[in-house]
Amino acid sequence: MTADVSVIVPAWRAEATLARAVESALMQEGVGVEVIVVDDASPDGTFAEAERLATDRRVIALKQDVNQGPSAARNRALEVATGTYVTPLDSDDFM
Repeated sequence: MTADVSVIVPAWRAEATLARAVESALMQEGVGVEVIVVDDASPDGTFAEAERLATDRRVIALKQDVNQGPSAARNRALEVATGTYVTPLDSDDFM
């Protein structure tokens, strides 16, 4: 899949807020969107929530083995992004 916009979402302890963030990105109209969630070794259910959201083919769920901070999570997402444009979205925010 090649998207117009890749939305990259670094996530740590975001189990409660991740769905709102991802769903808001997917609702954007007029562009092909992919959402790349990178769980930064969260101790909660963040990655399970990311995997649940990834049942939508536009969502990619990745997991860091060791917590490395949001910059490393963003960089990992950039490695797989296919969009012409890239925008970050915090896991506790929405579009």
